[in-house]
Amino acid sequence: MTKEKRAAHRLLCSDLVSVKWGLKQSVAVLEDISTWGAGFQLPDPIAAGTPVEMIATTSRWCGIVRHCSFHYDAYCVGVQFDPATPWLPSQYQPAHELDTRLLHTAICCI
Repeated sequence: MTKEKRAAHRLLCSDLVSVKWGLKQSVAVLEDISTWGAGFQLPDPIAAGTPVEMIATTSRWCGIVRHCSFHYDAYCVGVQFDPATPWLPSQYQPAHELDTRLLHTAICCI
């Protein structure tokens, strides 16, 4: 079992966001988000270390790609947000989200 390395809890989610890097731009499916980072799928690879900008309906974040790998039919990309642009739930909520801490509590209480 691997130890969790993230500094903040993440929400599982699903929403469409725009991702820009260099001269490229693509629509991506946001899959998880936390204060300091996000994971998404998109059709094109982005090299680790590449600066990116992620734009949603009401917010924008800048960050650095930490990993990118191909799974099934898309590239899974993990981004660490710049400290100047953390995710704030009060500014943006994904269209669909699941806080797994609440799920764990609900299962334990059944």
